[in-house]
Amino acid sequence: MAVFSSPRNGDQSEFRIDNGHALSILAPGSSVVGDLVSDGVIKVEGRIEGRVAGHQVLISKGGRVMGDIEAAVAVVAGEVHGNIAARERLELQAGCTVHGNVTAARVVIHEGGELNGQLRMERKATVSAPSSVAA
Repeated sequence: MAVFSSPRNGDQSEFRIDNGHALSILAPGSSVVGDLVSDGVIKVEGRIEGRVAGHQVLISKGGRVMGDIEAAVAVVAGEVHGNIAARERLELQAGCTVHGNVTAARVVIHEGGELNGQLRMERKATVSAPSSVAA
């Protein structure tokens, strides 16, 4: 089974993951100022200053988000300065850094993953207001 499939309508300008969710990639060296919202998968290899919301949000090694993340599934290998809400699952990979509060139904933190904030495990994860803790 392939990871990517052709779009159903034959439009070759769009890729879809096998589960039908559209894939959006912010390439290394690229930056976005503002919110990035998608029904599908968002892969951040560059830099975003704003909220990121999608079905799956993947922050690659070298990727950086300066804002909150909301997703069913979030995987962080890069850097996040903001709160994360993962309705189903959050994975913090080795070498990642998260500066913010995390709410998730399930959490995996690999050895070497760094979380500087509070962790709250609950089924209905939502982004909480930023804390007033000084950095």
